[in-house]
Amino acid sequence: MKILHLYKLYTPSDVSKIIQRKEEDIITLLEENKAEGRKFGNFWYIRGSEVIKIQKLLKEKNVSTISHDLQKEEEKKTKE
Repeated sequence: MKILHLYKLYTPSDVSKIIQRKEEDIITLLEENKAEGRKFGNFWYIRGSEVIKIQKLLKEKNVSTISHDLQKEEEKKTKE
């Protein structure tokens, strides 16, 4: 595991290596949530202190999508 420095700037590819998530998931989260990360031109830069927040947001988003998918499956079963 990489050492996380709080004031260093990271790219989404660096963050994906640190938190073991796909780079695309991180970029979509940054696009949705403008409060985290900074965009300069076409590139995202994330401060080390924001990496932990991003990890929590991705975990919450993953849990909510899983529960939403389970609800859809239950609705299909009840309709049949």
